[in-house]
Amino acid sequence: MHGRRGKATRGTATAVGVGCAVALAMLSAVAPTAGATAVRDTYTSFSYGSRVLVGSTVTSGPSATSQIGCTSAAPLSRTSDSAGAARKVLLVTGNVTTTAATAPSPVRSTSSAVVHGLRLLGGVVRSAVVESHASTTLGASGFSSVGSTTFANLVVGGRTVSRTVPPNTRRALPGLGYVILNQQTRAGDATSASLIVQAIHVVVTQPNRLGVATGTNVLVGHAMSGLSRPVVGFLGGEAYGTSATSSASARSDPKFKALMPCLGTGGRQLVDTGAQAGRAGVLASGVDRNTAVGTDLPAGADARMTATVHDVSLLAGVLRASVVVAAAQVVDRGGRLRFDDGGSRFEGLSVPSDPMLGPSVPPDTVVTIPGVGTLYLHRVLRTAGALEVRMIELVVTHRDVAGLALGSDVRIGVARVSLR
Repeated sequence: MHGRRGKATRGTATAVGVGCAVALAMLSAVAPTAGATAVRDTYTSFSYGSRVLVGSTVTSGPSATSQIGCTSAAPLSRTSDSAGAARKVLLVTGNVTTTAATAPSPVRSTSSAVVHGLRLLGGVVRSAVVESHASTTLGASGFSSVGSTTFANLVVGGRTVSRTVPPNTRRALPGLGYVILNQQTRAGDATSASLIVQAIHVVVTQPNRLGVATGTNVLVGHAMSGLSRPVVGFLGGEAYGTSATSSASARSDPKFKALMPCLGTGGRQLVDTGAQAGRAGVLASGVDRNTAVGTDLPAGADARMTATVHDVSLLAGVLRASVVVAAAQVVDRGGRLRFDDGGSRFEGLSVPSDPMLGPSVPPDTVVTIPGVGTLYLHRVLRTAGALEVRMIELVVTHRDVAGLALGSDVRIGVARVSLR
């Protein structure tokens, strides 16, 4: 059955391989909407008690988090308490208290973490109390950040350590790796500043008698503060390869998802990539490559999210494509807010139930798949402050479809961008 094909929305790509010049031309053709309201000083504050990672995989925590995300609101305050955490010989803590706060005069972002009864690596590192603080202030002379860590009865490798130590003090842990005490990481320029204080950072680099995996990182007493000068607004967005949801049963959360930080990426491209694990008979795909890039300044903002998926097969042949690209971007210049999906495309697209379809599929094309459900191609969803592109979306409206529950929603190639 031939599908109903929607008309191209304003500013959309209608051919494969749209070049930069064409994309810019399309941007100028989009009818402007009201831009984002200028944001004054922007605060960020985050703290937690402990966290464990093996490589890049989080295996515990973060515990007792206190967080204030990108906001221009002040004063604000958050507090969290936790009874503690235990990971056998790796990590034991008692009570944990964290805070996050903002203040308008002086403009300041602060956070703190207090951890009691700490034992790491079976007691190789232990302390009665660990306390960290981070503070970033904006004054007449610009940004300044101050951090501190204090310990009570800290012992490292059998040796007592003083109450305070200089930032980034490193001690060897023979047969295990090393520990960094009062680890401080600063970033900033004329428009922003941030500070991260990590009271204790253990890194396991050697095979050991405790059985702790090499590549393990244990983080204790995390306090972060950040400020930014006025920007156009807060950016947002995500890009991912595949997902499957069902109101009745399982959910397949997107892997390798790229996210847009609320103040952009400083023009750098963030990339998350990997090979998906498909579901037999339902969805198979190759490598995903998802990206985020954006800038956010007083003079204007721009952001672009892109999801690229290779070697797609849906329901063992209901749809096939060699490449699927979803792209969503926003540009704000002088209060003129423009969205477009330039660069979104298919390569090698085949839908046997509608053989007339080629790679240049108009936006918002809808195809009915007999005995299965509704297939959306190059779906474009627009609100006042956001644009979402779903290149492939299948909504199951029949029972007994490859084990998918009625109402299941399978998406392939999704990019969303926003500015508020």
